[in-house]
Amino acid sequence: MPTILTTQALPNNTYVITAAFTDEDGDAVTPESPLTWTMKDFAGTVVNSREDIALTPASSVDIVLSGDDLQALGADDNGIRDVFIEGTYDSDVGAGLSLNNSIRFVVDTLLPVSLQEAKDHMNIHNDNTDFDVDIALKLTAARERVEKFLHRKLITQTVTKYFDAWPEGDFWELPYGKLQSVTSIKYTDTDGDQSTMDSADYIVDTASDPGKVVLAYGESWPSVSLYPSNPIEIIFACGYGDDAGDVPEMIRAAIKIMTKDLFQGRGTLIIGTISSKLKTDNALLWPHRLWI
Repeated sequence: MPTILTTQALPNNTYVITAAFTDEDGDAVTPESPLTWTMKDFAGTVVNSREDIALTPASSVDIVLSGDDLQALGADDNGIRDVFIEGTYDSDVGAGLSLNNSIRFVVDTLLPVSLQEAKDHMNIHNDNTDFDVDIALKLTAARERVEKFLHRKLITQTVTKYFDAWPEGDFWELPYGKLQSVTSIKYTDTDGDQSTMDSADYIVDTASDPGKVVLAYGESWPSVSLYPSNPIEIIFACGYGDDAGDVPEMIRAAIKIMTKDLFQGRGTLIIGTISSKLKTDNALLWPHRLWI
């Protein structure tokens, strides 16, 4: 039962999936009612409440995706989506046969390097979608590798971080760099009661990199006895910005190079080339590495 992808999946665009149903002999068949479809992300979570959506049974149906169907699901979204079509059909083999049709595709929401940019870097034509899922996975792996090496989050995101004790000095360097804001600082005492530190008691230093939480003049960290496990919770926003252009071009270039290496090598690299590849990656990334 072939599925045809008629357009490229882009945010703020329309994406049409055409599913044509055939029986065991390859003849067109019209499924029985009910006929439904569901869309999930790579982790198996339903996207935009698109679960068990009714379709009008026909030998060929169109599923039109737009708006929130094609939006990013956070800074770590790899863009991979699965659409499942479920129902039953009758044929010479029998009645009420199970119909299970699915298609996997990529919504190009990947940042800070898009799927299209990665394909351009590898000289893969835009109309060739055969490798989109594999490239999206390699692109995500490259971005994760870069973030781990740099000790940074690249695209703006909200992070919840737990600590076991207050800092010894009057300031606290927060991880991941490019601090944008602090939502809250909460702490739990030995009785399990959680309190929120008054935001007037500290200053959020976003000019420094890494950013800091600095005690206001005359203030001190709470003196309660802390819960023995992860008693301090800080929720903060960090990252270079919301858009790909906010991330330094040297970092984006390193991600493109790594993605190409991962994709073309498919897990095998010639030993003699590893040193030169690492030197290129390091030369691009070291100036932006965060030491914390």
